[in-house]
Order: sequence, then C-alpha cells, then structure tokens
Amino acid sequence: LFRSDFIIMNPPFHDKPLKARQDLFKSLMRQYEDRIPIIVERSPNSNLPMINKRNYLVPNTMTIASFRKIIKERLQISSSQSLHLYAGKKPLYCGDTIMSVLYNQEKDPNDGFLYIRYFEENVFGKNA
Repeated sequence: LFRSDFIIMNPPFHDKPLKARQDLFKSLMRQYEDRIPIIVERSPNSNLPMINKRNYLVPNTMTIASFRKIIKERLQISSSQSLHLYAGKKPLYCGDTIMSVLYNQEKDPNDGFLYIRYFEENVFGKNA
C-alpha cells in the first residue's frame, strides 16, 4: 500500500465525533481505571510511517522513556534516528516522568485522552 492509503485507512482520532470519543473514554476508564488512555499520531511534518497501533492503555507508573521505547519499536526506526514525542505543544524530553503526571497536565479537556505526536530527527546532524 502507498502512504496515501494509510492516511485514508488511519485518519486522525480527532476526526471521530466528540461524543463517540467521550463514550469510549468513559468505557475504558470503567474497565481500566489504573491505566492512561493514549492516542499516538504522526506529526504532519514527519517522514516516519504511520504507526500501525495508535491506541494505548499504559500503566499509570510507566515512564515517558519506556513509552518512547515502545513507540520506537513499533515504528522500527533505525538506531541513527531519534524519536521525538510531543503532548500538545510540550516536548517530552524528561524520560523519568511518569505517565500519570503527564496525563494530568496534558490530557484533552474535552474527551479525556492524552494525544501524543511523534516525529524523527537524525541524531548525527543530518536533516530528517
């Protein structure tokens, strides 16, 4: 499949109606109250592939570094590339921060999900 096919098959989560997102959030929290609901989306300027799994329920105590490792493995990016994550406009550099702290600061006030965007940067100085 071409990249444009992935875009059609995997539209941004915000394209779903707000009520549907709110209902999904409430259902997830009833079942998994000790988890953080995260939606991962590729940054529009990224050359990385679309991630094949966007919805995550992670433990409250997971660190940002552990979550970044999961995403990097899912994307299968090379060791010469650095994966950058953002929640809202906030870059996620502090890897030892636990996800519950990030969630409380950055969750979407309308639907309750934490939205994280990813993009790449070559760690050896070349532009990605």
